[in-house]
Amino acid sequence: YAKKIPQNIWKHFEFSHISAAALAIMEKNDAEILGCLQTVEFDCHNKKLEFFLALVCGHPNLSIELFTETTRILGTNQGYQIIVAASLGRNDIVRTLLSNMDDQASLERLHSAAFIAAAANGHIEILQEILQHTTRDNRRKAFSSAAIGVHINVLRYLEENISKQELQEQLDSMKSKSLASKY
Repeated sequence: YAKKIPQNIWKHFEFSHISAAALAIMEKNDAEILGCLQTVEFDCHNKKLEFFLALVCGHPNLSIELFTETTRILGTNQGYQIIVAASLGRNDIVRTLLSNMDDQASLERLHSAAFIAAAANGHIEILQEILQHTTRDNRRKAFSSAAIGVHINVLRYLEENISKQELQEQLDSMKSKSLASKY
């Protein structure tokens, strides 16, 4: 049942694998999952994140309702939520998370996180939806993330939708970093 967890998600967590207990939850239906989450004793924050990752990344038909209830039970912060949802290409969840934000500073931070995570995983539909809410610096980071992930469609999209000057500056920066690492 489980889907693969995108590689870039792992860098945000302090663990590198999912336990058998967390994996087993993915094979249950929504009601069983919520029941399990309410009865599992989480001895540390990482255990909650592990179950969150297993469920959100691995559940074959994750609904917005199950995502929302899971994050409520586990107390997962919005940064993790948006990074994971955008990395998986779940525009519906990204849109819901962003529309529920009241705090302008948090909203800008979440737009940035979603934009970069979506670019790193080739999810152009998310980029299209939130491009107008991003900063120049975030577009540069997204371009670099897409280049590292070799997401040609995202690179083309960004090339068409950011200024030529901004694009040239990013390419020059990437070239100078590459040359510096060779010497």
